[in-house]
Order: sequence, then structure tokens, then C-alpha cells
Amino acid sequence: MKSFMRGLVVFVLIFFVVPIVSSQKFLGYWEIMSKEKEEQEEIEDRLRWVGFFEDSTYSAGLIGELDTGKRGVWTFDKKENLLQLISYNDNVDDGKYVIKRVSKDHMTLDLLWKSIYLEKVHKSSKVPIDAEPYWEYDFGSGYPNQNPAIDEANFYFGSDMTPVTCLDKNSGTVRWVSDVKVGSKGFFHSIAQDENFLYFNGTQGTIYKVDKNDGKATWSVKVPFDDDVLNKITVYNNLLFVNPLVKMFIALDKNGKEVWSTELSNPVFSYTIENSMIYANVGFGDFVVLDAKSGEILNQKHISSKVNFYPTPIVSKETLLLCDVGKETITGYNPLTLEEKWKDSTNQFKGMYQSGEMVFAISDSEFSRLSPVDGSLLWSVPGEFDRICNPTVSAGKVFIQTRYMFFIIDTKNGNVLLRTPFEHMSYTQPLITENGIYVGYEGMITKLKHPF
Repeated sequence: MKSFMRGLVVFVLIFFVVPIVSSQKFLGYWEIMSKEKEEQEEIEDRLRWVGFFEDSTYSAGLIGELDTGKRGVWTFDKKENLLQLISYNDNVDDGKYVIKRVSKDHMTLDLLWKSIYLEKVHKSSKVPIDAEPYWEYDFGSGYPNQNPAIDEANFYFGSDMTPVTCLDKNSGTVRWVSDVKVGSKGFFHSIAQDENFLYFNGTQGTIYKVDKNDGKATWSVKVPFDDDVLNKITVYNNLLFVNPLVKMFIALDKNGKEVWSTELSNPVFSYTIENSMIYANVGFGDFVVLDAKSGEILNQKHISSKVNFYPTPIVSKETLLLCDVGKETITGYNPLTLEEKWKDSTNQFKGMYQSGEMVFAISDSEFSRLSPVDGSLLWSVPGEFDRICNPTVSAGKVFIQTRYMFFIIDTKNGNVLLRTPFEHMSYTQPLITENGIYVGYEGMITKLKHPF
């Protein structure tokens, strides 16, 4: 705790001293942008916040924590341009900090060999995301599916242990529980929807169409299958697209009738649909482009000699992006010719995600936004991103749930608006509406209040 307070104090101290400008400029809440040592690389980035008050006191904490009260007092020597913080804890003197540069939004402070960089933030960014749930629904055991569904009235989910369930999204009350389930490894599955129906795959290659009003299955269709894990259902232009992990890709109409099926060299592990074309990662390093209307193979390319896992392809800004997890590489291709445009292997990315034309990528230690045009980094946020649920973008913010933390990041500049502990094992993508954040983890669905 002492070391934490010392670091926090350093942060507060640095920010508060201002030459020429009155102390009123420094009242409020601030975050440490980074802390550096002489020629060495950055050693800390946006982990702590501090608040300065008119009564010469301060409070401090980790980003995402509530303000738990005053931590100590500050004094400012205007003549020497020095700021000193003294903790209430044993009257600890944490040194004097020289203000090198200051503006209304940023400050740089020096302490011997250290330089500390600060940025002013809103207090609202300190409120834990799970501090005030609107409601919680305990469904017992199991993990909610990876991609649940939400509409104007309801929240729909399944799990590896329970049937597909419909909750009133405002109250959390159960509207119905279906008599059918997603697959046996349901937490990997997605639930697709249109205005009146849900579509998902169950066990043993069964595809279901379920009425949103009562949860009753309108029809079920058996397709060839090999494994329930990666079966993904997509609704696109009034067709259902299914990859049943056999050497085949299938399109059904909304009555469950096969429109086309195309045999492939290997099973499809991931795919995306853009501009009426299906871009699919096929096992053993093959990539194929299909016409979504007819199933005709338009192009194919052998992109790797190794059996590496490829996350969902992305098409943005006339560029096809493929991520090779084994090689920790993202490569940009021409989506029509499959000719390579650029390659990034320096950032060791292990996954990528898309929202509209925005592209995000993760490594073990960073979450970044990329330019799809040339692969350049637009911004990066350090942190533990060893495994995350699919991010969600809403109102200019990207919401990220990791194994241990929940982040809200400004999509434009990468500023961390919230970083808070969220230690719940989960595979579920958070869903965002104007009046709440919906998250799922073991045995639980929760609607949380927006922290802004």
C-alpha cells in the first residue's frame, strides 16, 4: 500500500505545481499518462489517478476505483515552482517536484531522474463499471454464449448448460425459456436474429429458427457436422450462412431450405461477409472467396504452410486483413486479387476485431487501433490483453472485457476513459445500449449503468 501511495503521490505532486498560473487551474482529477526514466523506455502508463481540492488536500487511487476519501495534503512553493505532497499515513514526505511544463490539460513534472506526464480527466471515469447494476439474472451454472442478441425489448442468450432464454432488457425478468439449446459447447456460439426470429445451431449439426415471442422452434434442420465448437450462423440478405466444420459451406433460406452448398478443400474455421462476398479462412493455410448469392468460388489462395489458427477476416477500406496467430502477424490483401499490400509482424498481434471501418488488434500487452489501408498504428493502450471477449463500439467508445479488467477507450484518440477490475471468467461480448451495458459471465447476466 505504501508503494502504491508513493507512486500516487508522485503523480499528484507532479501535476499540481504550476508556474504563473493560479492554483485553481490544477484543481480537479488527473491521470498519469506515463512515467519515464532518463533514456530508458516507459515504465508505467495510465494506472493511477489523483484529485486536487481547494482545501489543499488530495485523494488518489487506481483508475476505475471510487474516490475513497482524502489521502493527504499538498503545499506549493510558487517562488521555487515546487509541489510537495504529504500523506496522512505517518506524515510521509514524498519529495518536491519541479514543474517543467503545464497547460490546462497536461503537465510534465520532474523528480531527479524521473519525468511524469499527466492529463486532466473527468471524475466520472473513476466509477467502477460494476458498482451499480440495474439488474442481475442468475441462471445457475455454465457460461453464456459468445455472441448473444439484443433488440428493442429483449436480451437473448444461451449457455453450455441451459436453454436459450429471453430476458426483458429493462427489468431482467424472464419472458420465456426455450426448449432448445445452443450447441454442447454453447459458450462459443452466436445467436443471429432478424425482426421476428432467432437463428442458432444446436448439437449434432441442428440449426434452429425460434420465434422471439414465445421461444418455440419454428423449424429445425440437420446439416453435415463434425464439431459443435465453431459453427457460426450469419443472417445476410435474407439468407442463413452456416459453416458446420466439414469441408463444406452452406446457405439456407429462412424456411430452412438449402439454397446452395459448396465443397471446399478443408473446413472453414472463420469467415466474414462483405459486399455479397464470403471471405473464409479454410484449414491448413488456405483462404477462399465465395459469392454469397451462388456459392461460386471467386478466388482462393494458399497463405501458409503451417496449421495456424486465423481469427475472423476483416474487410475495411478496400483491404482484406488476415491475422496469423501462430506467426503473430497481420497482413493486408487486395480483397479481389488476394495480392499482398502490407504486413505487420513487429507488434506481435494475436487477434483483430472490426466495427464498421474501424479495425482493432490485440497482443499480450497492448490493445491497438490500426489503419486498414497500410497497417499503421493509430493508437495503442498497454495492459493485459491475453484473452478478451469481442469488443463492442458504441457512441465513439470501444468496450473491452478481458479476463481481469473492463476497459472503455475513446476510439478516436485511444484515451482510456475507464479501466476497472472485472474478475469474471467470460466468453461473452458486452452489448451496449443508450441506457445500459449488458455483460455475461459464469451463471450470470447483468445490466450495468453507464459510468458516463
